[in-house]
Amino acid sequence: MAVRKSWSREEVTIALGLYAVTPASKISGKNKAIQELAKLLGRSPGSVSYKLSNLLELDKHRKGGPKGFGNYSKTDEEIMKKFSAEGDPGNLKLDLLHDALAGLCDENSSSFYIPQNLRLLRDSLIIEEPRTGNEVLRLIRTRTNQSYFRSSVLANCGEKCAITECNIPSLLEAAHILPWTAFVEARMEISNGIPLIPLFHKAYDQNLIGITADGVIKVSKKLLLSGDKTFGSFMSELENKKLHMESYRTPINRDYLSQRYKEFSDHI
Repeated sequence: MAVRKSWSREEVTIALGLYAVTPASKISGKNKAIQELAKLLGRSPGSVSYKLSNLLELDKHRKGGPKGFGNYSKTDEEIMKKFSAEGDPGNLKLDLLHDALAGLCDENSSSFYIPQNLRLLRDSLIIEEPRTGNEVLRLIRTRTNQSYFRSSVLANCGEKCAITECNIPSLLEAAHILPWTAFVEARMEISNGIPLIPLFHKAYDQNLIGITADGVIKVSKKLLLSGDKTFGSFMSELENKKLHMESYRTPINRDYLSQRYKEFSDHI
């Protein structure tokens, strides 16, 4: 009988990195990203899929849909706790996780454990942090952080726009509830992100639409009156529409929504 190979802390960290950008419904040995990671780790796709299911079980926010596997290890618990907000397993601190993944990169090679759907992240990890404050390298790091944030937010929310439920990933962006530049501590919290199509992302950033703590959409008069009758009718239908956020793996932070909605109200 073959001896089962224990998972190291580094391997579980890498698995968590993939978990963060994989919708629960796509945790399967048939998932190409899982297959690629399995090959790189010298494990079977089933083993990697099982590990992601262990992490799903530890995610206290998981709701209906696919269930996790309860036979998780102490290492799994420790890694989930390490990269989650305090006392909130599954509300991942993506900045900490991103930095940990960067540390697992081979400095002498462009290869990296993380599979294809994190290629942008992988390509950035061979660039060291600037010691002289080089703004170009800082910009690269910021953009790759944002790329990882987007992938994680889309996975968390079922790869659908929160307002229109458009499910074409290439048309979706991750909007920050509390702005990236002004709230450093929250900028990479998965609960601070909401997927939107570009039109509504820009409108939200400019306080032309607001979302209450209960997920109710409010539309500014400026936006309602900014186009023809067809556009105005479309925007009017969004007024008081309630977002369906119950299925999100990690819930949107209602305190953040409330704080941001106050800013919208001040602009009306």
